[in-house]
Amino acid sequence: MINMYKKNSLRKFIILVFAILFLVSCNNNKDTTFNIAKTTSISGDISINVKLANGINKKYNYDALDLDTYYDDIAAITINFDDMNSIKKYDSLIKENNDEYIFESGGIYKLKGNLIDKRIRISGNTGERVLLVLDNFNILSNKPSAIYAPDGCRVSLFLEEGTVNTIKTKNNSNLTYDKNIKQNDAIFVKDSLSISGKGSLNINGSYDTAIECNNILTIISGDISIINNGRGFNGKNGVMIKGGNFNINSNRECIKASNDNYGFIFIEDGSFNLVSNTDTAISCDNELILCKGNIIINAKKEGIQSKTFDMIDGSINIKTNDDGINTTDKNQAKKSKQENVYFRIAGGEINIDADMDGIDSNGDLYIDGGRIFISGTTSDNERIIDYNGDVRLISGEMIAAGPYEKMQDLGDKPNQNYIIVYYDDIIKEKTKISVLDDASNIILSFIPNKSYKSAIITSDKLITNNIYKIITGGIEKEI
Repeated sequence: MINMYKKNSLRKFIILVFAILFLVSCNNNKDTTFNIAKTTSISGDISINVKLANGINKKYNYDALDLDTYYDDIAAITINFDDMNSIKKYDSLIKENNDEYIFESGGIYKLKGNLIDKRIRISGNTGERVLLVLDNFNILSNKPSAIYAPDGCRVSLFLEEGTVNTIKTKNNSNLTYDKNIKQNDAIFVKDSLSISGKGSLNINGSYDTAIECNNILTIISGDISIINNGRGFNGKNGVMIKGGNFNINSNRECIKASNDNYGFIFIEDGSFNLVSNTDTAISCDNELILCKGNIIINAKKEGIQSKTFDMIDGSINIKTNDDGINTTDKNQAKKSKQENVYFRIAGGEINIDADMDGIDSNGDLYIDGGRIFISGTTSDNERIIDYNGDVRLISGEMIAAGPYEKMQDLGDKPNQNYIIVYYDDIIKEKTKISVLDDASNIILSFIPNKSYKSAIITSDKLITNNIYKIITGGIEKEI
């Protein structure tokens, strides 16, 4: 154990101007994991307790009814919209009114066939919950809000296994909305909405949001594909995703939680391919937690933006014209440290290709584990990593390449060694950076997608007083 902080003298390289190796004592008090506990109640509800980086314990709940992998087929009322007799059979439960069918009673409804130029409206008189089983059910209309529950009833959608269900507007370019009436989404529920099952749901249109609810949106499973001129989906009070496959191509945010005081996003698992053509891919006004899952992002603005972001595990690949990951509070000034704002990685892997900052926290930055690879901006006005508050390096691996004019390091009291490399000349894109130990074993390597002038490297394998080689484009130097 070496109880010291030491900065090596500058070393001239052929290409490298200098490298700095921060040598510090590495103690055994590494808090590299989040405290996560999962409990199941007698009724079948599941609660997940997570200790966040700021020390706050948060609880995220799944309702037992949302977790059901089956439904009572005998009790289900089957409506085939290709057969008018099946609708008239239940005219005491379902009323036809101009361009909509109004469901006025609670229960389980299995929807089949094609609904054209009409929508499903769920009345507030139905009770606490309505379950709609989508069984090769398609809505084709030039009107918004294909499934509409504006009166406070909780709605569950079950995607029947092996089925393909669609919601599509006839003419995306000419669809207009009354912004004063909240019925501009493909699916809108005023209360909470849950989606489950092993089927698929495809939404294609020019809706404000493809899937929106004013309370909590819970997605348990399913294959969801969205192509939309507006948002992908939005849970105003929160979005909970237990699993599923998501392909979202939107002009605005792909996934959003928009309540300033409470809105959160909790992703337990899932596969995500997210494209935002004009905006941020994942946007959260409060806390974002990623427990596991694979996320691929291509965004015009930030890849991910949230007030706080705790990454426990999983993988994230981001390509963006703006910051890769940005933690910020829109209610606080950005030029100084924002309170209760942070980004923390404790596990998993992040790959970022950003035209601006790779990781930008207007508060604190915590690297407690995991792996980070950044192809940073080529602009001297931006940074590879940027933070306004405190930085903490406890564990993990990182190679982050980019400019050096406004370089921010990983602090002078890290629990793990790190190296900063400055280059005399610009290194071309696709030039590999490798770090080898004295036995020529590769500790870490990375191929940045952009040209770069500097790199920040850290690993728990960087041991104080050991000799390492940094190889860049065939040029090597010991340090």
